[in-house]
Amino acid sequence: MNADPPRCIRAFLSCSLRPQDAVFVQQVERLLRRHQILPCGTLGRYEAYPAPLPESILRNISRADMVVIAATPRYQAVDVHTQAQTQVISEMLQAEAAMAFAHGKPLVVFVKKGTDPGHFLPAVTQYIVLEESRSIPPEKYRLISRLLYHAKRQALSQRLP
Repeated sequence: MNADPPRCIRAFLSCSLRPQDAVFVQQVERLLRRHQILPCGTLGRYEAYPAPLPESILRNISRADMVVIAATPRYQAVDVHTQAQTQVISEMLQAEAAMAFAHGKPLVVFVKKGTDPGHFLPAVTQYIVLEESRSIPPEKYRLISRLLYHAKRQALSQRLP
């Protein structure tokens, strides 16, 4: 039988720092902590460096065991052909996801309901849509638990001995 992953898994949390997104980001942080994953690395939230932003982000992603994205809407996008409007995530979330992918870090994405995650995130990982709420339906919570369990195991397997 396989042993469970150890408790200390560090996750770079890619998220908005805007006050209007705080409830959703805190919901994701609580989920992570309940699964023994320590959110860390977010510039302006957990860390600050006197260095160019991309360098600091890359440093923190490389130090983390995994990357978790709390995707909230940032912009309205309009399809130039159909004029359909969608709420899309920040380009910084996309850039941080790309850095995680390029470094082979496990990537877990929680998308706030009504937010379009774009094309890159669904191409590189599964994502879970969450409503901004203090309660998560049991079937969705089980799915989240399985996703985080497997991400932790993958992160552990990538640690150097």
